[in-house]
Amino acid sequence: MKKSTLTKKRKSILDLLKQNHLMTAKEICQALPHIDRATVYRGLEFLVRNGFVRELKLEKSAVQYELYEKETYHQHFFCTKCNKVFPIQMDMKSIKELITEPFTIEDFELNVKGLCAKCITC
Repeated sequence: MKKSTLTKKRKSILDLLKQNHLMTAKEICQALPHIDRATVYRGLEFLVRNGFVRELKLEKSAVQYELYEKETYHQHFFCTKCNKVFPIQMDMKSIKELITEPFTIEDFELNVKGLCAKCITC
């Protein structure tokens, strides 16, 4: 990718996502009021398409965005009661052990659903 395609506004979105685990487009717009809403949406589309950011789509909630860090294998646990999203770690070795078919796994996304510790005790 050409360095010139990462504009100041797109870099502002990336910097914001570096400070926050997950954010919706609306939250990004609110946090960056100096950037027009349409520019934020186009910037997110560009950042997703070029592998800087990934989308997290969970039923019952708006699409959320986070930095894409391929080697960290950062995944998500979604509490079906309080709707909070928690980061979890799952490494590539564990995934490869689960998949017994002869596939070449390049990357993965894992979203686990259930009840968080707080909701279990309620």
